[in-house]
Amino acid sequence: MGVERKTASPGRGGAAVGERDVAATMRRMLGGGTPEPDDVGYARVGKKKTVVINTDTWVQSTDMPPRMTLRQAARKSVVSCISDLAAKGARPMFGTISVNIPRGATRGDIRGMAGGFAAAAAEYDVRIVAGDTNAGREFVFNVCMVGEHVLKRRVARGGAGPGDGIFVTGPFGYTALGYKVLLEGHAGRGGAVRRAVRSVLRPEARAEFGARCAKYFTSAMDSSDGLGFTLNEMARQSGRTFEVRGMPATAQLERYARQNGMSLEELVFYGGEEYEIVFTATASGGRRIARVADRLGVPLMEIGTVKAAGRGGGGGGRCSVYVRRGGGNDNNNNNGARIKIGGSGWEHLAS
Repeated sequence: MGVERKTASPGRGGAAVGERDVAATMRRMLGGGTPEPDDVGYARVGKKKTVVINTDTWVQSTDMPPRMTLRQAARKSVVSCISDLAAKGARPMFGTISVNIPRGATRGDIRGMAGGFAAAAAEYDVRIVAGDTNAGREFVFNVCMVGEHVLKRRVARGGAGPGDGIFVTGPFGYTALGYKVLLEGHAGRGGAVRRAVRSVLRPEARAEFGARCAKYFTSAMDSSDGLGFTLNEMARQSGRTFEVRGMPATAQLERYARQNGMSLEELVFYGGEEYEIVFTATASGGRRIARVADRLGVPLMEIGTVKAAGRGGGGGGRCSVYVRRGGGNDNNNNNGARIKIGGSGWEHLAS
């Protein structure tokens, strides 16, 4: 998710495109990487070691809401990369940072920016080993992170099997509310609003959880593009249908949405930037993961079940995501209407 809400204007090449169109074109023309869209790449180093690589760009005009400081922005740009590595079970080792500095930036601005990078590096035990600076019209940060691939297999977005549980590492909806406060002038008050704003300004990545638990994931993805998009992408790449039972939201957020006439479904499924891990696991894997989550204090939530999608596995079947209404947060309730969850979420150039 970002701050800017305008779509790109068509240029000489035809109609405007979205971020995912750009990525697909680059992947097709450059080759290499993963055959399906993913947030990381893999590279072999020597005969035995494999590293996981991720890069992310933060732009002041599209990613910096009111109230966010440069220190918070710099820290968040690192957290974004760490979260992608966490979903793959990779432990971050080192990174590089390139920054674009506008003319007129003060020493205080630079200290704040550098302090944010340093705070994130210390928090997630990663070394920043190199970087570059340039001058331009606004602050731009490009962060590249390299993590150690310690698993015997790669954790992909696809791979979920019928009967697997669907899990998330925390509640959803707070960042969407936070952006309503920061960008749309929503004048709410209370604990839900404070938590919502904090989730935007100071997110956290589930780095240790991912490193310990990814070996049990059958599929996984970082949720920063929105839960609806994440679930649909995992279902598509798995060739399955995902049945969600109940909303992965806190009672506090449910109450706030109801009292303020907001759609809980919109907040939960169509926001973004939660930086939680969405994953599937077998029953035995889920039990092992739950024990680790309990030790780490991660508020793990099992939100549904993977179903067969009919003919055409491997992404070609009738894959969909739907939530059963009428069951609240009771994961054992199979009654109620089935409501299809769309795959929209935050997308640069198109959102």
